[in-house]
Amino acid sequence: MLSAVTDFRGSWVDLDTGTTVSRDDFARGWSALSQLLRSQGLSPADRVLLCVANGPLFPAALAAIVDNGGSPILMHGESPPAELERMARRHGARFLLADGHRRDELQSTLSGTPFELGVDLPWATGLWGRWPENTDWQPLTPEALAGVPLHPTSGTTGEPRLAARPAACALAEADHYQRAVGVDASDVILALTPMSHAYAYGGCVMTALRSHARVLSMKKFRPKVVFRALEEYRITLMPAVPVMLEMLAFGAGDRLRRPELRVLSAGTLLPSRTAQHFQELSGGPVRVLYGTTETGAISVIPANDVATDPGLHAGHVGLPMPEVAVQVRCETADASWDRGVGRVFVRSTSMMAGYATPKGLDTSAIEPGGWFATGDLGVYDGRGLLSLKGRETDVINVFGMKVVPAEVEEVIRALPSVLEVAVYARVKADSQHVCAAIVPAPGFLLDRAAVRAHCQEQLIYYKRPDSIVFMDALPKTPSGKVLRHQLPQV
Repeated sequence: MLSAVTDFRGSWVDLDTGTTVSRDDFARGWSALSQLLRSQGLSPADRVLLCVANGPLFPAALAAIVDNGGSPILMHGESPPAELERMARRHGARFLLADGHRRDELQSTLSGTPFELGVDLPWATGLWGRWPENTDWQPLTPEALAGVPLHPTSGTTGEPRLAARPAACALAEADHYQRAVGVDASDVILALTPMSHAYAYGGCVMTALRSHARVLSMKKFRPKVVFRALEEYRITLMPAVPVMLEMLAFGAGDRLRRPELRVLSAGTLLPSRTAQHFQELSGGPVRVLYGTTETGAISVIPANDVATDPGLHAGHVGLPMPEVAVQVRCETADASWDRGVGRVFVRSTSMMAGYATPKGLDTSAIEPGGWFATGDLGVYDGRGLLSLKGRETDVINVFGMKVVPAEVEEVIRALPSVLEVAVYARVKADSQHVCAAIVPAPGFLLDRAAVRAHCQEQLIYYKRPDSIVFMDALPKTPSGKVLRHQLPQV
């Protein structure tokens, strides 16, 4: 990774301030940060909560920590102090580097007063502090995970864990992007999603370091800033999430008309309606990408397939990327499963080394042969394209019959009067029933009888919603994933 940072010939542009950080400025910045952190006691295998928003400071701070053998734990730049303190205690962090907090917000949780980084560069401002000693976390030897970035993830269990992804994994993922999407030094990448998230970390930061592309970024997603950037720069690659594409398409007019712009969508499934609307406005296809924190990027829809079939986005996530193998294992003979649906397993050169624990590296999640269970359900169609059918944990068990929410959602979403829908389990009398939360499309009248009649025609009896709820909006994460546990249990 440090070789990629040292050899980097691209540049970083902060759209919030209009600052352009050249190759030489970036080299001076991360080198000065590295010396400063070393003088403050950063040693090999020390964990550092890296809580930095999108901008040139993120890759510079990442490189400075790794250069000293530290292990950065990548945190969202807007993480509140209480969450940072909880993560530090849970994962044995010794230091904090943040750029979006005031000193007085952090002083009560840190050991002593945090100080300004102060490396004489206007784009490299932030706070550095030390956490109180954590006796619950067993110290690791300097060789254990030294210099390895750690990515918070819920894994497939719902428990917070740290995926250890060494430099070789991150750079392998960058190679996937270069070969599958065609990124090179002529590209200008607009980083909209948080660089701390695995999606932008691999698709923007690492891919830029590997390809020497130019990266534009803003601390918070703002459509006005995006439109301005599209006017002022020749942006060629824009990784985004569906909710961002929806916001950009609303009232965009001809401001999105950029046929040369390659748009990726990940984080959650992209509704066909959103994809088609955005493609009509931009003049270019939206390519759905699938990945996980543990594996990095897994698959992407080929550009030609989207161009010839605009309705392809309904659950499809394309072909495996180079050096990535995907298996759909139908490991049950239960007749209630739809034919071909199975658990998705991945083997990749960008695979994590394992989960970081107080005792070292836990590799038990990786099977012999290098296979990792993603926790997703999928199926291959007749064209060899992978289609996702939801999470294993979301599957609804209706008196022993399995219902995959994505299938029911696809059926209901076909109604013109439906803007959004989420299907989930409702627990009643110790058994599960199918419930659908629906957001009606503006200007349409929708009633339960119409939905029930449509489902009766399209779905077998046990897949039909037992309860239907109308909502103004679905509860979602910033990346657009539906928070099913917050849906009403009516």
